[in-house]
Amino acid sequence: MSQTNLQLPIDTRMRDKAKVAAARQGFSSLQEMIRVFLMQIVDERLSVSFIERPVALSKKAEARYQKLLAEKSDERASSSVDELVAELGT
Repeated sequence: MSQTNLQLPIDTRMRDKAKVAAARQGFSSLQEMIRVFLMQIVDERLSVSFIERPVALSKKAEARYQKLLAEKSDERASSSVDELVAELGT
């Protein structure tokens, strides 16, 4: 079996936290965890996706946003992107 080394520069603190997480999940090493992860991706048993978390607005920002939406639904459209950005900034 031909092998190669994968070198990945990461922050030392992240590596240390990942080692602890790997050990908690029963892996003997961070390398073992990464090998299992990669094999599952290759075998298409695991799919990775990135989901953006919703933004939580402050009460003041939420009120301003709702007011702007109400104005826009009343057919008061911005004439340009720059105008819309200016309106959002006020």
